[in-house]
Amino acid sequence: MIQDTSTEPAAVAVRPAPPRRWDPAPAIRFSAFFHAGGAVALAALPELWPPIVAGLAANHAVLFTASLLPRSQLIGRNLVRLPAAAARRGEVAITFDDGPDPEVTPRVLDLLDARGAKASFFCVGERAAAAPGLVREIVRRGHSVENHSHRHSTGFGWYGPWRLRREIEGAQRALAEAAGVAPMFFRAPFGTRNPLLDPALARLGLTFVSWTRRGYDTVDADAARVLQRLTDGLAAGDVLLLHDGVTVRQRRGEPTALAVLPRLLERLADRATRRRIVEECLVDGERWRNVSLGAVGFDEIQVATCAWREVEGMDLAALGRKTGTTPAEALLNLLLAQRATVSMVVFSQSPDNVARVLAHPAIM
Repeated sequence: MIQDTSTEPAAVAVRPAPPRRWDPAPAIRFSAFFHAGGAVALAALPELWPPIVAGLAANHAVLFTASLLPRSQLIGRNLVRLPAAAARRGEVAITFDDGPDPEVTPRVLDLLDARGAKASFFCVGERAAAAPGLVREIVRRGHSVENHSHRHSTGFGWYGPWRLRREIEGAQRALAEAAGVAPMFFRAPFGTRNPLLDPALARLGLTFVSWTRRGYDTVDADAARVLQRLTDGLAAGDVLLLHDGVTVRQRRGEPTALAVLPRLLERLADRATRRRIVEECLVDGERWRNVSLGAVGFDEIQVATCAWREVEGMDLAALGRKTGTTPAEALLNLLLAQRATVSMVVFSQSPDNVARVLAHPAIM
């Protein structure tokens, strides 16, 4: 088990993702116009109030139903599957919710390492603040840390704008401080949300992620059934959900997720499916592009950039050795040649290296 025995954090320079313009979903636009039209109609023809009120009530009922459906895209942008380019490459995203857990998460990391797989960990801010060393270990091993709210409240889906912002920003701060990497994705507790969440995420530059398949390992102790839910009809591009926080245990006391994960990785290997972290797959159809370089020398960096240059698959470590630069600087030089500006987060054990990278002219 990994224990949080660190006394000083690594040298960290965090550049959060820039805010994105909020583009309301068509259903939200329609609802706004419908309410405005209803108000005008009530003022002009008050005797028609019964059908007008009934129409507004039906509109609210539709939005309420969409709030309860985690994979719905009716009330806002929602990443349910990886982009088409990632699916063509045979990639599947493995994600874990509700951690970090000092007992379960280290064992999950070891299982992933044994198969050379990467995953995205959607962490709860309070739990990350209680175990920052464990969060840093997730990043050190080449995985990503993402936002799963600060307290994981059962009432999250019904929060107003102020409480939503407090929950999301609180987790964002806690996770960035613990990991040295600001999350770029958000998953709501229990998958429930309301129309006010999407603009809150846009202000922080976060993208909402749900899942394609979930195993229900928080309620089902039968590993075979959980595995079946994750793999029946499994296709490249799927986003899979397990938990390293709250997970039920089998009769022998083993957390279900730990019993499922080795079999899942084996099944994915049999299908020759590439297991990737979410950021590595989101390089198609986005205005920004994120490239995870993993463990290359002493640098572990993630880059979000407006450049359209294809850098995935390049051996940046080798390029850095050839040019006498770090992999981070090698990438920056490529982007600079394309007149790109870069928003970058760097996690490194070397303060001098952080300073060198951030002084690069391609950095905003």
